[in-house]
Amino acid sequence: MPLGRGPQGPAPALQTALLNASSEENFRRTLVFHHVVKEAEAFAADLPDIAAQLHASDPVLYPKTIWADWLCGDHKPLQRRRLLGEFAAGIATDGTVVEKCFLCSVKVLGEGVRAPAVDVLAPVSYASARSGQVGED
Repeated sequence: MPLGRGPQGPAPALQTALLNASSEENFRRTLVFHHVVKEAEAFAADLPDIAAQLHASDPVLYPKTIWADWLCGDHKPLQRRRLLGEFAAGIATDGTVVEKCFLCSVKVLGEGVRAPAVDVLAPVSYASARSGQVGED
């Protein structure tokens, strides 16, 4: 199981903190930076489930609908444009209008990126259980 998947690992706590901050501060679009592709992919895949649990516990504070996806340097330009378009518009591929968007990025959107649709940038790092070093694989 990849790092951060399921109830173990740091991801659920980080996802909860991100959703909490996003809800309390009313951020609609959050760009989340990761160091490792598998972390970004797992973070984006699991975020809707965490959001649904939080919404069930407090529907006033937490969003009912979110969009979450990820990008890395291996994505083709057309896929990048599609994901960035969905992120900016707040509309999923199927046409669903969402309350909040989260785009997890790994070494693809870096220095010099112009992203006027972004409300906040959130760097996310996992501490390795083996060594305690931040950002290790």
